[in-house]
Amino acid sequence: MGTLINATCPKCGKEMEGGYIYSPRQIMWADDDKKKVFAIGDETLVGISMGFTHKKVRAYRCGDCKIVTFEYGSSI
Repeated sequence: MGTLINATCPKCGKEMEGGYIYSPRQIMWADDDKKKVFAIGDETLVGISMGFTHKKVRAYRCGDCKIVTFEYGSSI
């Protein structure tokens, strides 16, 4: 998997700002908008970290459009 070097906003076409996303919990993907109690059947994009550190994933954001893009599975 190639790592994004620069990213262009899919909405406005401007160059996006590089950085990292992380969460003290998981970032999940679901195919539907139904409320869930458990994440059974959904995909973990950014997993839970153990201890006091958090996994970070390279990401790009457009501050104007409020869009974030990232490649999951590429955590550091």
